[in-house]
Amino acid sequence: MITESTFTKEIMNLTGDELSDYVGILDNYVDAFPERAKKLKIALDDGNHDGIIAGLTAMQEMLLSIRAEDMAEECLDIIKVYHSVKFDKVESYVVYLLSNMSTLSIDMQLSMHRTNKKKKFRAKTESVDFPEASETKNLDDEFRYSEDDEPEITEEIMGEGKSDRVREDWEPWEPDADTFKSILVVDDSAFFLNAMRTTLKDSPYKATFINSGASALKYLKSHSVDLIILDIEMPFMDGYELAKKIKENRVMAPIIFLTGNAEKSYVVKAIQAGAVDFILKPIDKNLVLNKIAKYIVV
Repeated sequence: MITESTFTKEIMNLTGDELSDYVGILDNYVDAFPERAKKLKIALDDGNHDGIIAGLTAMQEMLLSIRAEDMAEECLDIIKVYHSVKFDKVESYVVYLLSNMSTLSIDMQLSMHRTNKKKKFRAKTESVDFPEASETKNLDDEFRYSEDDEPEITEEIMGEGKSDRVREDWEPWEPDADTFKSILVVDDSAFFLNAMRTTLKDSPYKATFINSGASALKYLKSHSVDLIILDIEMPFMDGYELAKKIKENRVMAPIIFLTGNAEKSYVVKAIQAGAVDFILKPIDKNLVLNKIAKYIVV
């Protein structure tokens, strides 16, 4: 399966008309996918065989357009054997297909967002006029080093207002082997909190599960975390508002949003609120762990 990094690499290697054409194709996919997915789901629920085949054919063409040949071939294989397999197998495949295509849609949007930021940064740095060597001062003359200038290395004793010279045998502290990276998971749904608890049960992470935005903000006042996973649609304080408040409180942990929606408006709003990535519902254990591993090194 192609991933966000694949799209980013593809986009960064294209220039001019090629870049414009490919970004246009990705945009078309992102815009068209939610409505086509909705039609396919309705056909599946109604047991409309012609509608399912038409929907799968449309999806296969979309996958080919974005160069996702492997997924397009899988889709074509199901279409070919549609009438010779049990309906529950087709149903399972459609759920799997729509989940993967939703993930693709979100990854594309992340990729295009990050690529735009990189290109803007490049353009900005390339437009800066750096002074000629002859115009710069001799830094060696300006900042000559003397042993008298060396600062005393001290170790602050917290709470006692004292400073002592660091001992010669001082060694840096290293965490114990059983030290866990911490994750905060926020979702108002007990079902999804339990699903995340099961997913992270045997992982090398210490996870805390909270069911409201207000409780999450209270928790973060007295605890530091390495990663935050937020549901978007929560009552009283949704994920967008919570993410903004977390950033306003200068919590630096990356934020991943839990969502069942791949529509552009949702994704753009989440990125603007501070999201670095997304985990799609229903929750897939391998996908969750792979996403977390992108932002936490254990």
